[in-house]
Amino acid sequence: MRLTSQGFSHLRLMKLLPARAPHLDLLWDLLMATPDYSLLITRRLPTRQDAWELLNDCPAGIRAQDKLVLAIMDEQHIVGCIDLVRGYPTPETAFLGLLQLRPAAQGQGLGSAMLCEIMAQAAAWHCTRLRLAVIETNGPGLTFWLRHGFCQVGRRSLPQYVGDALLMERAVCHPYPQTQ
Repeated sequence: MRLTSQGFSHLRLMKLLPARAPHLDLLWDLLMATPDYSLLITRRLPTRQDAWELLNDCPAGIRAQDKLVLAIMDEQHIVGCIDLVRGYPTPETAFLGLLQLRPAAQGQGLGSAMLCEIMAQAAAWHCTRLRLAVIETNGPGLTFWLRHGFCQVGRRSLPQYVGDALLMERAVCHPYPQTQ
């Protein structure tokens, strides 16, 4: 589907499926193009296994059909991805596992435009809350989410990450004002 957000009509969202090897390749391409993110939160370079887990892993008790992984595509390349789960950790909550953009796509409003799309999907699922986790070493990510009205609701120590995971949440708002 083409994006209708102002300035991003050249981009489209494409649903990625676990059973499709080319979809795994797309995610691997994105992770290889954004090694700084992995280094920031894990102090290691991304692996192909990370791409497989992004495409396939679901939280406990969540069915595969309640997980949505979207590639943000320009005419030829993956620009970013969204990992969104319906009904986690509560039935009325959508959980954003990842919003990742190539460095060249950052700072242009694309993240905010993608949040509009995320809010629309959460609303379509009849979710009233949007939750995510930011690793505390990810200062730019934390700043972005705070700017968009997310508040910290918890903190977890997860061994695979350098810092604690800050659980953040806000009400689903659709249509979401892209100007934030």
